[in-house]
Amino acid sequence: AYKGGLNPKRQFIKELDRIPFPAVDLLPLQNYWNLGYAHGPVNGKYMHLITSRGCRYHCAFCSTPKVWQQVWRARSPVNVADEIEYYFRQFGITDFHVQDDAFTLSRQRVIEISREIIKRKLPVIWKMPAGLKAEEVNEETLEWMSKSGLRYLSFSPESGSTRILSMMKKKFDYQHGLWLASACHKLKIKTQACFILGMLTETDED
Repeated sequence: AYKGGLNPKRQFIKELDRIPFPAVDLLPLQNYWNLGYAHGPVNGKYMHLITSRGCRYHCAFCSTPKVWQQVWRARSPVNVADEIEYYFRQFGITDFHVQDDAFTLSRQRVIEISREIIKRKLPVIWKMPAGLKAEEVNEETLEWMSKSGLRYLSFSPESGSTRILSMMKKKFDYQHGLWLASACHKLKIKTQACFILGMLTETDED
């Protein structure tokens, strides 16, 4: 028998499509909808989605590298669209909030998810309140996301100081971030930028 203070490590599930959809029918969904707020802006009935697990980056302030050991695994585009369609057909949900740590790690997967939503003619909007890595998104990817209903995204410069970014082990291309914000504005996608204040040794100048 294991007698330590921590559970032993287990193998990660590689085939995420094998995991059944969450049993949200057991939750008082209307109570959440009545609150009128969530991690991101809310439009009527909403539902959170997690389409992948883990992240390949190693930002010093984030727990994900410890929890998932930088192993990224993703559900198939068809499986993601199946979940969206299930919630739409079963509960009339049209507002979806993607909560992945690294949703856009595969541009092709993002495009295929967008195509599946469009192909099924699902009248939904979706948002990314948990953020994305700005540099992973190019013009083609963003256009497909917009066509399939993306209306809000968050990205994280974290700091205007390259010194602090280096301490955070966070790489950020400021020019690409400005491009992303401008491109989203043209596509009528609302944006939010996140910053961290109070890193050790941070000064007023930083």
